[in-house]
Amino acid sequence: MMEKDQHKIRKVQARGEETKKRLLEAATRLFSERGFDGVSTRDIAAEAETTLPSIPHHFESKEGIYQAVLASIAEEITARLATASARAMDVLSKKDATKREKLEALDHLLSTHARSILQSRPEWARLMVHEQLHPSAALTPITRVLEQYLVGPLAKLIADLRGLHVKCVEVRLEALVLVGRILIFRTARHSSLHIMGWEEFTPSRIERIIEMLSSNLYRLFPKGD
Repeated sequence: MMEKDQHKIRKVQARGEETKKRLLEAATRLFSERGFDGVSTRDIAAEAETTLPSIPHHFESKEGIYQAVLASIAEEITARLATASARAMDVLSKKDATKREKLEALDHLLSTHARSILQSRPEWARLMVHEQLHPSAALTPITRVLEQYLVGPLAKLIADLRGLHVKCVEVRLEALVLVGRILIFRTARHSSLHIMGWEEFTPSRIERIIEMLSSNLYRLFPKGD
Protein backbone atom coordinates (compact mmCIF):
# COMPACT_ATOMS: atom_id res chain seq x y z
CA MET A 1 0.00 0.00 0.00
CA MET A 2 1.29 3.45 -0.92
CA GLU A 3 2.25 5.90 1.80
CA LYS A 4 -0.41 8.32 0.56
CA ASP A 5 -3.13 5.70 1.01
CA GLN A 6 -1.87 4.84 4.51
CA HIS A 7 -1.98 8.52 5.42
CA LYS A 8 -5.61 8.73 4.29
CA ILE A 9 -6.51 5.65 6.31
CA ARG A 10 -4.89 7.11 9.45
CA LYS A 11 -6.81 10.37 8.96
CA VAL A 12 -10.11 8.50 8.62
CA GLN A 13 -9.33 6.43 11.73
CA ALA A 14 -8.41 9.57 13.68
CA ARG A 15 -11.67 11.26 12.67
CA GLY A 16 -13.57 8.14 13.68
CA GLU A 17 -11.94 8.09 17.13
CA GLU A 18 -12.65 11.80 17.58
CA THR A 19 -16.30 11.28 16.67
CA LYS A 20 -16.54 8.33 19.06
CA LYS A 21 -15.04 10.44 21.85
CA ARG A 22 -17.49 13.29 21.22
CA LEU A 23 -20.41 10.87 21.26
CA LEU A 24 -19.30 9.42 24.60
CA GLU A 25 -18.91 12.89 26.10
CA ALA A 26 -22.32 13.99 24.82
CA ALA A 27 -23.99 10.79 25.99
CA THR A 28 -22.42 11.13 29.45
CA ARG A 29 -23.80 14.65 29.84
CA LEU A 30 -27.28 13.85 28.55
CA PHE A 31 -27.76 10.53 30.35
CA SER A 32 -26.63 12.11 33.62
CA GLU A 33 -29.16 14.92 33.22
CA ARG A 34 -32.17 13.00 31.89
CA GLY A 35 -31.59 9.32 32.56
CA PHE A 36 -31.61 6.59 29.94
CA ASP A 37 -35.28 6.90 28.95
CA GLY A 38 -35.11 10.67 28.61
CA VAL A 39 -32.45 10.66 25.91
CA SER A 40 -32.73 9.68 22.24
CA THR A 41 -29.96 8.81 19.82
CA ARG A 42 -30.95 11.93 17.88
CA ASP A 43 -30.33 14.01 21.04
CA ILE A 44 -26.88 12.48 21.45
CA ALA A 45 -25.90 12.99 17.82
CA ALA A 46 -27.03 16.63 17.94
CA GLU A 47 -25.15 17.27 21.20
CA ALA A 48 -22.01 15.71 19.72
CA GLU A 49 -22.48 17.68 16.49
CA THR A 50 -22.32 14.60 14.33
CA THR A 51 -24.66 12.50 12.22
CA LEU A 52 -27.22 10.06 13.56
CA PRO A 53 -25.72 7.01 11.73
CA SER A 54 -22.46 7.53 13.63
CA ILE A 55 -24.07 6.05 16.76
CA PRO A 56 -24.91 2.61 15.30
CA HIS A 57 -21.56 2.70 13.50
CA HIS A 58 -19.59 3.06 16.74
CA PHE A 59 -21.96 1.65 19.39
CA GLU A 60 -24.74 -0.29 17.56
CA SER A 61 -27.60 1.28 19.58
CA LYS A 62 -28.60 3.61 22.41
CA GLU A 63 -28.15 0.71 24.81
CA GLY A 64 -24.66 0.20 23.38
CA ILE A 65 -23.55 3.77 23.94
CA TYR A 66 -25.06 3.78 27.44
CA GLN A 67 -23.10 0.65 28.31
CA ALA A 68 -19.97 2.26 26.84
CA VAL A 69 -20.45 5.32 29.04
CA LEU A 70 -20.61 3.24 32.22
CA ALA A 71 -17.77 1.01 31.04
CA SER A 72 -15.58 4.10 30.57
CA ILE A 73 -16.39 5.15 34.14
CA ALA A 74 -15.42 1.67 35.36
CA GLU A 75 -12.09 1.95 33.52
CA GLU A 76 -11.37 5.33 35.10
CA ILE A 77 -12.23 4.04 38.59
CA THR A 78 -9.88 1.10 38.03
CA ALA A 79 -7.06 3.44 36.99
CA ARG A 80 -7.53 5.58 40.09
CA LEU A 81 -7.78 2.72 42.60
CA ALA A 82 -5.43 0.09 41.18
CA THR A 83 -2.19 1.23 42.85
CA ALA A 84 -3.70 1.73 46.31
CA SER A 85 -5.57 -1.57 46.01
CA ALA A 86 -2.39 -3.42 45.03
CA ARG A 87 -0.58 -1.88 48.00
CA ALA A 88 -3.30 -3.16 50.33
CA MET A 89 -3.05 -6.67 48.92
CA ASP A 90 0.77 -6.59 49.14
CA VAL A 91 0.57 -5.71 52.83
CA LEU A 92 -1.92 -8.50 53.45
CA SER A 93 0.37 -11.00 51.70
CA LYS A 94 3.22 -10.25 54.12
CA LYS A 95 3.27 -12.66 57.03
CA ASP A 96 5.16 -10.18 59.18
CA ALA A 97 3.07 -7.09 58.31
CA THR A 98 2.39 -4.99 61.40
CA LYS A 99 -0.94 -3.59 62.50
CA ARG A 100 0.37 -0.12 61.66
CA GLU A 101 1.17 -1.16 58.09
CA LYS A 102 -2.26 -2.69 57.61
CA LEU A 103 -3.97 0.37 59.03
CA GLU A 104 -1.92 2.70 56.83
CA ALA A 105 -2.85 0.61 53.78
CA LEU A 106 -6.51 0.85 54.80
CA ASP A 107 -6.22 4.61 55.24
CA HIS A 108 -4.40 5.03 51.92
CA LEU A 109 -7.04 3.07 49.98
CA LEU A 110 -9.91 5.00 51.56
CA SER A 111 -8.16 8.34 50.97
CA THR A 112 -7.51 7.42 47.35
CA HIS A 113 -11.17 6.55 46.94
CA ALA A 114 -12.19 9.83 48.59
CA ARG A 115 -10.05 11.91 46.23
CA SER A 116 -11.37 9.95 43.27
CA ILE A 117 -14.98 10.61 44.29
CA LEU A 118 -14.54 14.28 45.19
CA GLN A 119 -12.48 15.10 42.11
CA SER A 120 -14.65 13.14 39.68
CA ARG A 121 -17.03 14.70 37.21
CA PRO A 122 -20.47 15.58 38.66
CA GLU A 123 -22.05 13.64 35.78
CA TRP A 124 -20.66 10.42 37.24
CA ALA A 125 -22.53 10.84 40.50
CA ARG A 126 -25.79 11.63 38.72
CA LEU A 127 -25.41 8.56 36.50
CA MET A 128 -24.70 6.37 39.50
CA VAL A 129 -27.80 7.68 41.29
CA HIS A 130 -29.91 6.95 38.19
CA GLU A 131 -28.49 3.43 38.03
CA GLN A 132 -28.97 2.71 41.72
CA LEU A 133 -32.62 3.76 41.44
CA HIS A 134 -33.18 1.87 38.19
CA PRO A 135 -30.37 -0.73 37.95
CA SER A 136 -29.51 -2.26 34.60
CA ALA A 137 -26.89 -4.65 33.29
CA ALA A 138 -24.77 -1.61 32.37
CA LEU A 139 -23.98 -1.13 36.08
CA THR A 140 -22.28 -4.53 36.37
CA PRO A 141 -18.74 -3.41 35.32
CA ILE A 142 -18.72 -0.63 37.92
CA THR A 143 -19.99 -2.95 40.65
CA ARG A 144 -17.27 -5.48 39.80
CA VAL A 145 -14.55 -2.83 39.84
CA LEU A 146 -15.66 -1.45 43.20
CA GLU A 147 -15.82 -4.96 44.66
CA GLN A 148 -12.41 -5.98 43.28
CA TYR A 149 -10.41 -2.81 43.86
CA LEU A 150 -12.14 -1.18 46.83
CA VAL A 151 -14.62 -3.09 48.96
CA GLY A 152 -12.87 -6.45 48.64
CA PRO A 153 -9.44 -5.22 49.81
CA LEU A 154 -11.06 -3.07 52.51
CA ALA A 155 -12.97 -6.06 53.85
CA LYS A 156 -9.81 -8.18 53.93
CA LEU A 157 -7.91 -5.50 55.84
CA ILE A 158 -10.76 -4.99 58.28
CA ALA A 159 -11.13 -8.73 58.83
CA ASP A 160 -7.42 -9.01 59.54
CA LEU A 161 -7.42 -6.05 61.92
CA ARG A 162 -10.56 -7.26 63.72
CA GLY A 163 -9.54 -10.90 63.80
CA LEU A 164 -12.70 -11.91 61.95
CA HIS A 165 -13.47 -13.91 58.81
CA VAL A 166 -13.63 -11.82 55.66
CA LYS A 167 -17.13 -13.11 54.86
CA CYS A 168 -18.46 -12.09 58.25
CA VAL A 169 -21.48 -9.77 57.94
CA GLU A 170 -19.94 -7.25 60.34
CA VAL A 171 -16.80 -7.02 58.19
CA ARG A 172 -18.65 -6.38 54.93
CA LEU A 173 -20.97 -3.94 56.66
CA GLU A 174 -18.09 -1.97 58.15
CA ALA A 175 -16.37 -1.82 54.77
CA LEU A 176 -19.50 -0.39 53.14
CA VAL A 177 -20.03 2.08 55.98
CA LEU A 178 -16.48 3.39 55.57
CA VAL A 179 -17.00 3.77 51.81
CA GLY A 180 -20.36 5.43 52.35
CA ARG A 181 -18.90 8.19 54.51
CA ILE A 182 -17.48 9.90 51.45
CA LEU A 183 -20.42 9.30 49.11
CA ILE A 184 -22.61 11.86 50.89
CA PHE A 185 -20.42 14.61 49.46
CA ARG A 186 -21.21 13.45 45.92
CA THR A 187 -24.73 12.02 46.06
CA ALA A 188 -25.90 15.00 48.15
CA ARG A 189 -23.37 17.47 46.75
CA HIS A 190 -25.62 20.54 46.70
CA SER A 191 -26.89 19.98 50.24
CA SER A 192 -23.38 19.28 51.54
CA LEU A 193 -22.01 22.50 50.06
CA HIS A 194 -24.99 24.48 51.38
CA ILE A 195 -24.61 23.09 54.90
CA MET A 196 -20.89 23.87 54.88
CA GLY A 197 -21.40 27.34 53.39
CA TRP A 198 -19.08 26.48 50.51
CA GLU A 199 -19.48 27.17 46.81
CA GLU A 200 -17.23 24.33 45.65
CA PHE A 201 -15.07 21.45 46.85
CA THR A 202 -11.68 23.07 46.37
CA PRO A 203 -8.44 21.03 46.68
CA SER A 204 -7.82 22.35 50.20
CA ARG A 205 -11.36 21.49 51.31
CA ILE A 206 -11.06 18.01 49.84
CA GLU A 207 -7.91 17.49 51.89
CA ARG A 208 -9.70 18.70 55.05
CA ILE A 209 -12.44 16.13 54.44
CA ILE A 210 -9.86 13.38 53.93
CA GLU A 211 -7.96 14.40 57.07
CA MET A 212 -11.16 14.08 59.10
CA LEU A 213 -11.94 10.70 57.55
CA SER A 214 -8.43 9.50 58.44
CA SER A 215 -8.73 10.83 61.97
CA ASN A 216 -12.00 8.97 62.48
CA LEU A 217 -10.51 5.82 60.98
CA TYR A 218 -7.64 5.82 63.47
CA ARG A 219 -10.14 6.12 66.29
CA LEU A 220 -11.83 2.96 65.04
CA PHE A 221 -8.50 1.17 64.65
CA PRO A 222 -5.91 2.71 67.01
CA LYS A 223 -2.36 2.59 65.71
CA GLY A 224 0.03 0.11 67.12
CA ASP A 225 2.52 -2.58 66.24
